[in-house]
Amino acid sequence: MLLSDYKKEFYDYSAKASDILRNASFAGIAVIWIFHVTTNGSFSVPPALILPAALFVLAIISDISQYVIGAIIWGGFHLYQESKLSHPEKDDPQIAHNTYLPLPIWVCFFAKIIFVACGYWLLIKHLFQLLHF
Repeated sequence: MLLSDYKKEFYDYSAKASDILRNASFAGIAVIWIFHVTTNGSFSVPPALILPAALFVLAIISDISQYVIGAIIWGGFHLYQESKLSHPEKDDPQIAHNTYLPLPIWVCFFAKIIFVACGYWLLIKHLFQLLHF
């Protein structure tokens, strides 16, 4: 397999993982919503579910941040490199980038995974306590 094929595989898997994590975050919030209590017109969530809800929200924020930061980094990098070309509409050179340039994108990606995993761990722990396991 070509090196570029491995890169494409990585992009396919990371995009799918992001989609699944985003949906899992929304599903986690929906499960927590099922356990909400309304008394005298006031909405409340069981205290044990506040942290998991916050983790799911942080996962969604990390998801958005990953794509916004990625767009800023790669868009800015492209504009900078394009400004150095004499004929940007014709030239398409091979350009290397600093290894650390995509680091903020990776941090957001892994943070999203950790937030969703921890949110579900706490949610499942709470559900097992309700079922007396």
